[in-house]
Amino acid sequence: MDRAEQLQRLHSERDDVESELRNASRRHTDSAKRIARLRAEQNRLRRRGDAAQRLLRVRQWIKRHRLTEVVLIVGPFAAFVFGSVLGYAFIGGVPAAVLAAVISLTVGLGAVLVLLYRPDSDRLSTVDQESTRAMAPLLQTLEAETIEASKIADSLRSLKARKQELDQAHAELRHLESRQHQSQQIFSENWKGMRGAEFEDYLARVFTHLGYRVDRTGNSGDQGVDLVVHASGQKIAIQAKGYVSSVGNAAVQQAFAGMMFYGCDQCAVITNSRFTASAKELAVSTRCLLIGEDQMRDLVFGSIFHAGQHG
Repeated sequence: MDRAEQLQRLHSERDDVESELRNASRRHTDSAKRIARLRAEQNRLRRRGDAAQRLLRVRQWIKRHRLTEVVLIVGPFAAFVFGSVLGYAFIGGVPAAVLAAVISLTVGLGAVLVLLYRPDSDRLSTVDQESTRAMAPLLQTLEAETIEASKIADSLRSLKARKQELDQAHAELRHLESRQHQSQQIFSENWKGMRGAEFEDYLARVFTHLGYRVDRTGNSGDQGVDLVVHASGQKIAIQAKGYVSSVGNAAVQQAFAGMMFYGCDQCAVITNSRFTASAKELAVSTRCLLIGEDQMRDLVFGSIFHAGQHG
């Protein structure tokens, strides 16, 4: 599968994941709203049942202590006195106090009647039972909705993680595509016709493009090494040979000596030409890597020294 097909597949899969994310987010929001409504109904039923229970307990306490008549008398009388005092204190004058007292008496009498008789106790018991019965299926529905919301939340987390993976893969593929484009531009240069320092500069740019640190040794006293490349945790001594004719074993000897001098882990001779048979034979015994014109494309595109492995 080429990069264009990979990008198309990633785009398609990412679109699918984003669509699933939107649907899951919408379902999660709807579920949260349903749970909120169910909990509001649960609180309403609980308040309704608790209010009925409290009123029943108050009535039972009053009846148990035979205080019905006392409440009927004391309640309105207390409201009458309280209203008259407030009316006289805040409004002023006897007529205002009497009016406030009458209003308070009426309200107090109504409150006492409600406390004792309305609704009747049987109805209050029925309200409490109805609230209890309605609570059971409501709790079951709430539990099922909560479990479903948890599943949706898990699905959301999974989809978000998958989207992050796809975004990262897409970014990496784009980066690789950009690097490959840059590699093609570098390889398209006339490296075959380069000589001396020009070829050294070209190789330095290649290794920098691949993500490595490159040290130049200088033109004199380089001990047979033109570049020291820090790659994959190792130091590699590079002998650059921009030649027309084939490169002989002297270059291999120089690269090997330079490797020892600079304390490198590996040595290589890179040329835009070819190698003689004796050079190849010596490279085997010294473990010197030879890269000629036939391997130049692999070098530039990172197939020999893998791109991105910094030393």
